[in-house]
Amino acid sequence: MRAVNLKRLTERDLDTLGELRAASDSARKHDPRPIRADGFVQVMDVGGFDASHHSKTLTKLVRRGLAEVWAARDKQPWRSRYAGGRLYRITERGRSRLEQHNKTRSDHAHRHSSHGQG
Repeated sequence: MRAVNLKRLTERDLDTLGELRAASDSARKHDPRPIRADGFVQVMDVGGFDASHHSKTLTKLVRRGLAEVWAARDKQPWRSRYAGGRLYRITERGRSRLEQHNKTRSDHAHRHSSHGQG
């Protein structure tokens, strides 16, 4: 098994994870295509475009168990020929990590906004 470098997640990693959560939740609610109804989305659904960081960041999140990937083996009739061959969705671990981050951020902001008042 390959060792995974578990450096701290960057703000960009967490922002991408947040975008993945929003896109996955939206796909579950609004997209009738079977794989999309399971919450899987394309890189472009989380803001990815040619030469952007999104594919690399999503791969990093998958390695950490915060997202999962579905690699298309067969061409699906509903997929654009321009779409990447991988679809991603957030995992429960990813949702928990985002909640933890948002709580920490909120607690930090609250401490700083009340500092010096008294």
